[in-house]
Amino acid sequence: MHKFVEFWNRDSGALWFPFEHKQIKEFSQVKPNHYISISGCVKWINDKTFALTPTPFSNQTYLVCKNFTERLPNENSYVRVEGDTKWSGLRQVKRASVGFEGNLVVHVMNWREEKPILRHTDLYEYFGLSKDYSLKDFKRDLLYPIEDLDREIGDFLVFTILGTSSFEQYMGGINLTLYDSTESGMSKSVLRQLRRLIPSDIGEQFVVTTPFGAFGLRYNYGFFVGNADGQLSRKVDGLLENRTRLSLEFRQASLSLYSKNKAPASFGDKPCALSDIPTVIPETTKIQKISFNPDYDSFKFMLIQHMHEPQIPRPTETLVNLSKRMETLVESYVLDPIQLTQHGFLNANVNARPTSVFRQSLAHVRAHKIDIIASHEMSKGLDYFEWNLRHVYEIWEDLFKKRTKPSDWPDKTEYGKIRRIIRKYDQGNGVSEEIIKQEVGMKPQKTMELIDEMQRIGWIFERNHKCWRLTLG
Repeated sequence: MHKFVEFWNRDSGALWFPFEHKQIKEFSQVKPNHYISISGCVKWINDKTFALTPTPFSNQTYLVCKNFTERLPNENSYVRVEGDTKWSGLRQVKRASVGFEGNLVVHVMNWREEKPILRHTDLYEYFGLSKDYSLKDFKRDLLYPIEDLDREIGDFLVFTILGTSSFEQYMGGINLTLYDSTESGMSKSVLRQLRRLIPSDIGEQFVVTTPFGAFGLRYNYGFFVGNADGQLSRKVDGLLENRTRLSLEFRQASLSLYSKNKAPASFGDKPCALSDIPTVIPETTKIQKISFNPDYDSFKFMLIQHMHEPQIPRPTETLVNLSKRMETLVESYVLDPIQLTQHGFLNANVNARPTSVFRQSLAHVRAHKIDIIASHEMSKGLDYFEWNLRHVYEIWEDLFKKRTKPSDWPDKTEYGKIRRIIRKYDQGNGVSEEIIKQEVGMKPQKTMELIDEMQRIGWIFERNHKCWRLTLG
């Protein structure tokens, strides 16, 4: 496999996948002045015209289709079109020449939706990958030159490459920040090894220009690498701070950041606070100086796993239980309660560490291609989180042992009133915003502003959606 394979530049048939090859061949055999029936993926060009592509990510050929039906197929839908092929814009190649050229167009008289190929096809057969190729083989190819790496950190690197399905309003993917016990740039070198497997253009939109207009193709996965020690770009900031599906162009995207330092300056640093997995490369890790490119099968395996969409249980109950687990871990490690807030490593706000642990469970499920998720599978993310907590605690002990005094926290009389309400009504799962609004005797907008301030300072955290608990009982 060549270094930095270009996803949108696979002109060689040797790089086409078997089923893709079959579809491209069928498209290339379409001739003018024939009635055809052919299936493909819809990409709209203008109000009346769409392109039909062999697969959602095949840019080697396409058919321009003019829609003569009263219905419009949806963008990205997989349909079978029927109609006559015609020349459009037929013209002489040269003056006085007997040669003509034009644009082949399908006049679509009928179409129907079909089940997308990738949902009813054996993906190993589609991509031409032996079923003997396993996760163990993939991990070997991905990490081959890297020595003395903990098994769990190797799994974290696999997770960020394979990602996760999207769930609820969130895009899929795993964000990782890799700190460096060697303080020699090893974390950057390790991530450089991972990049050998990822086509450099895989997250880019490929624009196809036709005589009728342009259309775009995109593979719904992005993999980004950045420097945790420098100024974070807008894209990196977005991948850390806002991972809702409406905010970014991908259904799944993973971010891997490297640091030359063995620890963050504080747990509030964005790369540490907002990554799903902030961890540290061991001092003994090294990379062999050998010429090595991963097997092309590892690229195919990655694509297959990206398309694995397991049935995901509603996360609400799981996230609440994970938030509770953060509290017990703070107690068992005898940590400052500030660790439960956005200023701490065990941020118990439901959309913080609990959601990151949930993502690690989803990554484990995808890596092992599990279709229906049982409760013990969902606990895998917590196993990984607790291993990592023990691992980084040994290296970041000074950070974990820092103490704060509530007397040093900004305080207001109104904060005290809200704390008393939460203390009165909390039965272990927090107190809803509605109860706080009813009891506090202030305008709802003012109450919400105070709750937001108290969360930012660290007085309270969100145990469940709009349900608050005191950091200090």
